[in-house]
Amino acid sequence: MRELIETGLRGHPLENLVDGWTFRVEESSSNLYRVEGTNRQGKRVSSFGIDPEKVLDDCLKKANNLDSRRRFFMKFLRLFSK
Repeated sequence: MRELIETGLRGHPLENLVDGWTFRVEESSSNLYRVEGTNRQGKRVSSFGIDPEKVLDDCLKKANNLDSRRRFFMKFLRLFSK
């Protein structure tokens, strides 16, 4: 995880940690980290805090949660559109 964060802090996007998502890591001020994720449809999630590993993990969880809600909604629509 630490290596991913270092890669992100060097300005490289972190891709496909969650399928279809790209994440960017920045140190917005001294020891304050922000991670933002964007998916192919333009949806965004973000998180910030003082522990970069927790911030990245939180953002990944938000992206997974958004995807799982979208998949549930799509199943729901298919079920009732028949």
